[in-house]
Amino acid sequence: MIHPLADVSYVTPFRDRIMGKLSSVLILGIALTLAGCASAPAGSGQRSNSAVITRDQLEALNSSNAYDIIQQLHPQWLTPRGQMSLSNPQSNQVAVYMAGSRLGGPSELRGFIGAQLETIQYLDARQATARFGSGNVGGAIVLTQRR
Repeated sequence: MIHPLADVSYVTPFRDRIMGKLSSVLILGIALTLAGCASAPAGSGQRSNSAVITRDQLEALNSSNAYDIIQQLHPQWLTPRGQMSLSNPQSNQVAVYMAGSRLGGPSELRGFIGAQLETIQYLDARQATARFGSGNVGGAIVLTQRR
């Protein structure tokens, strides 16, 4: 004789409901992952990076200085961010770097024409701090010179 509590037939519908929900969650997770990893639209050749101004873009605007190029293509890079310090009112402005050295603030960009540069890259505050250390509340613009 089988003990009445040993009957597991009541578990099957509950298990089936749980497995159905887990399957739905798994399928949704896979779909979201694939959507996040999707590449650029077909035919584009490569995925664009909105945090980098490429050599091709610089050549198209080669008569402009780096400040004017950024102003045309990504003006939000030049917008002060974070909290401003009373002792240093410029502390929330983007910092400009080249070859690992800090050049100064956004006004330094006027000294470089597009033809001199390979790329211009924007780093948000977190990325800039990780790469260059503290003092980059406004993010950083990294200039790479042509060789």
